[in-house]
Amino acid sequence: MTLIDVVKLVSQYIEDPKEANMNINFNESITFPELTFCMSRDQAWSHFQIDNTTLVDVNPEWEQEIKNSLANLTEKDVFLKAPWSTPMVVEAYRAIATLNSLERESTSQSARRDISAFAHGKKFGKVRKLVKDWLKVIHNRNVTFTEFQQKVGLETLKRSLREFTRIFRFGEEEEETTRLQNSTFKDIEEQGEFFRMKVLHNLEKMSEKKASTESSYEDECMILDFHGRPTTLARNMEGKGRVKDGTTEELCIGRIHEVRVDVRASYVMLPNNEKPTACRNYDQGDESEFDCRSRCRMEMIRQMCQCTGLTLQYLTTTDDLEQNPLCDYEKCGMKAKENYTDKLCADKCLPDCVQTRFNVLVDQKGRSVRPDLTMVTLIWGSFEYLKLEQQFQWNFTTFMAALGGSIGMWMGLSMLSLIQFLAYVTGTVTKKVTSKLSIAPSTPHLNEDGETRKISNNPFSGPVATNPFNSPFGGKDEKKHPSVSSMHSDGGSRTPKASY
Repeated sequence: MTLIDVVKLVSQYIEDPKEANMNINFNESITFPELTFCMSRDQAWSHFQIDNTTLVDVNPEWEQEIKNSLANLTEKDVFLKAPWSTPMVVEAYRAIATLNSLERESTSQSARRDISAFAHGKKFGKVRKLVKDWLKVIHNRNVTFTEFQQKVGLETLKRSLREFTRIFRFGEEEEETTRLQNSTFKDIEEQGEFFRMKVLHNLEKMSEKKASTESSYEDECMILDFHGRPTTLARNMEGKGRVKDGTTEELCIGRIHEVRVDVRASYVMLPNNEKPTACRNYDQGDESEFDCRSRCRMEMIRQMCQCTGLTLQYLTTTDDLEQNPLCDYEKCGMKAKENYTDKLCADKCLPDCVQTRFNVLVDQKGRSVRPDLTMVTLIWGSFEYLKLEQQFQWNFTTFMAALGGSIGMWMGLSMLSLIQFLAYVTGTVTKKVTSKLSIAPSTPHLNEDGETRKISNNPFSGPVATNPFNSPFGGKDEKKHPSVSSMHSDGGSRTPKASY
């Protein structure tokens, strides 16, 4: 029975079992969540006095106005800090939206078809020219595509954004634009309001837009995501059956909203590849599941066109761009019969092992005093949440302790005795194996006569115990301890006091 218990213990350790610990965390503060506000193009463009006849495609005056504006923005700092005219913002927005649609906001099959149509289709000729012109503009000013996106987004929102405020304790407030500072992301230390946003829209223009579709501008709502995913596609591309968590789509125009949020639970799992619990650990702040899938899309575009997608270049390095330059899709040599896909790569982008689940409750307080004003206030609820953490049931230390205890209890042995026994057996076996492997005998040492030399060879050619001061003629001394004679100048001799 004892051996069976020991065998079961060893087999259980080999299987590497897991266990989950469930605790309730009582926190004094909470980490500021990653926020993403998404709005439609109609909402973002509501303050732009434009229609289909004012775009560059059909209006040469806009093109000339953009050229005149760019002539005064030749330096990088001026280009990024100076205010832009409406034609510049709108046309730059269109260029970025086109590239995002091609490279990111589509499935692999749609991306292949859309890139092929964009690269060679006649109806996309003016859009291709628009994209190339803007890429040339930022290249000449040494502006990265990420900086270009940030600038266009800021210029688009600032016409409608009236307040974008992080609220701190004791009533201290700090207003920020979309280029947030580190102080904005300080931990939330008090329950209650921690963020506020106010946005204005041109309802007259939005009503004209909706009149053609027989719908109302009141149906236009913004999206808020507490996981910080950059697009609505991010949560849809994560995989089948994924829970819709941390989002709300009920921030509608012309209303006052209070959004109460807190953490419902936090799950920490161990990395594994076994379905349905497969997950992996991503580097904090460097990689995510969405970035992993975007990297797969970047590799697919490289296979198709031997270049790097412009909206995906943030995933690569400068050295890598030298081998795979930024895409000019007119030069894309895509093979028509080749089946390009990123599915095999995307299957390796497992969910993050650290999952956070939010409670999000939206309370609409009614219509705003101004029908064109939308106000959103974020309120943090409880700092208390459930944490479920998975750990290995055994490590080497606990296993050795359990094994030693089992052996000591049932067999009267100690772990030290077992280690000593194993050391003895190992030493004995090693000694026998070594002796068998010593096949070649050592070469004996020979003396001057060619005979085998003994281990202790007397250099005076006598027995070891022979006194080297004895008579060489073989005479016997009269005394057991012979004296040594010494000659003097008078020819006499005397016996010295020292004896041997």
